[in-house]
This record gives sequence, structure tokens and C-alpha cells, in this order.
Amino acid sequence: MNLSHHTPDLNYPIYPRLLCVSFGPIVLLAVLTTGCAERSGFSVVQGEPPSMLILVLGLVSATLLVIVAGYVLYCKKRVSRYESKDIESSEHKEEEVAQKEDLMIFQGGEDLTICDILDAPGEVIGKSNYGTLYKALLQRSNKVRLLRFLRPVCTARGDELDEMIQFLGRIRHPNLVPLLGFYTGPRGEKLLVHPFYRHGNLTQFIRGK
Repeated sequence: MNLSHHTPDLNYPIYPRLLCVSFGPIVLLAVLTTGCAERSGFSVVQGEPPSMLILVLGLVSATLLVIVAGYVLYCKKRVSRYESKDIESSEHKEEEVAQKEDLMIFQGGEDLTICDILDAPGEVIGKSNYGTLYKALLQRSNKVRLLRFLRPVCTARGDELDEMIQFLGRIRHPNLVPLLGFYTGPRGEKLLVHPFYRHGNLTQFIRGK
């Protein structure tokens, strides 16, 4: 057999062509025949990543990004929660420190002292939804005063209450009972001091009791 003039064609479509496509650390080996590639219209360009690989990498990156963002938000919420608790506790401590024993004195109540008010024997003469009335005899001055204990739910806080008390303490009118003093206790108790009138209400005054 004479083979001198019959050299086999290595580019014949039946011989497979080995293509190596690499993208990052992933290496894909594909064995494609030239004829199949031409019939299917599929072409492989060396160095270009396949669309499926891009899609997978995109999904993985998006998932990692969502996880990192969620973790950052969780840490921020946790820190803000601790900060709000610290602020609330500090404000509560400041309020406790601010609530100290104090006595505001107005015209006619210059003889009032905290000890006289707290140590005075009292008699309950009336109750209401906002407080209790006591008839008290001050030991040092030997004067009878009307003490009005206010319920905590009926009192304001801070500067608003101080402004109201200052306003009431300046009012002087023949038909109004003047405010002589205002006591604030360490536990937040509030006490108004008025002069005691024997006919303390309109009904008793009309009936002459």
C-alpha cells in the first residue's frame, strides 16, 4: 500500500478539539467537535467566562452582600438599644437626684419650716380625687394651718409645676384662700399649705356651722 500521497487531514471535523476555558480558580474543559459547533452555532472564545458561571457568581455575591448588610444592621440595632437603656437609666437617676426635700415660702408663710410641717399633728377634714385635707397645729408657731396633700397622679413635673406654684403663690384676693407654702418631699410627695378658716366651705358658712 502506497501512503506517500495520502497524508491524513488533522483538521477533519471528526477529530475532537480540546478547548480549555479558565475563569479565576475554575477551569472548564470542553471537548467539542468542529462539526457539532458549526451545526449548533455554539462557539467558545478562550478567556471569556460562560453565562451560567457569571450567574452563579452573581447570586453568591448578592447572597453574601445581603448577609453582611443584615449583620451590620443587627449590630447597629443592638448598640442603639443598649445606648437607649443607658440614657433612660441616667435620666431616671437624674430625676431621683433632682427630687429632694424643698419648701417654697410665700407671703404670710414666713414662719413655716419643714420640721414644723412634717411633725405637726393633723386631723383629716376632707378627701377628694386629687388629695387629702388635714387640719394641723404647728408646734413652734402654735398656728393652725390647712395642709393639702396632692396625689402623685395629679401633679405635673419639673419647671411646669414650679411655674404653676409660683403663679398661685403670688395671687392675693379677699375671696381666695392664699397659698402660704409648697413642700416637696424626697419621694415626690407634694403638700400645699394654706391658712385654716373655721368655715372652710360655702355650705358650712351658709349654715353657720
